[in-house]
Amino acid sequence: MDRLYHDPALARFYDWDCPWTQDHDWFARLARGRVLDLGCGTGMFAAALARRGCRVVGVDPAAAMLEIARSREGGAGVRWMAGERAAP
Repeated sequence: MDRLYHDPALARFYDWDCPWTQDHDWFARLARGRVLDLGCGTGMFAAALARRGCRVVGVDPAAAMLEIARSREGGAGVRWMAGERAAP
């Protein structure tokens, strides 16, 4: 896990560096019902799915990323969870 994602000042640049793409459009068209977004980051995709009527759980290990996710449009419709990868 990249420690930079835990820095609130740097996490704000994540969406600029990783914008919505055609891949997001393709996956969003497939999403129905309940969705688990592992590694949800700033929640761009999870919040968009929630706005489209999906029941979404977004999981990420970085608190700074989840703070942004909670505040974005549609973020209130997602259950956000902090989660770490299991050790091998």
